[in-house]
Amino acid sequence: MAPLLVALLACGGGKASGGSSCDAELQHKGGTATGKGADKFQAQHEACRAWCKANDPESATSSHMQAGCASRCGGDVMFGVSTASVACK
Repeated sequence: MAPLLVALLACGGGKASGGSSCDAELQHKGGTATGKGADKFQAQHEACRAWCKANDPESATSSHMQAGCASRCGGDVMFGVSTASVACK
């Protein structure tokens, strides 16, 4: 586990340099959503949350359900089922 932590720290944990911001555009289950974040992972997660709020009725009313939906969305992006394009400034 320690080598993984060292690798993450060496890469800056995926953060954009210089306090920049990132924009993500998500393609998920036939729909799109956008999100902004301090790094590419946060931007992607915010895009997943936005998709869930707009497309999953349970996510619109429950933050717990939204968290689960966003996690599934992130997994779909990770495994290539869905795509997210992220640009950082």
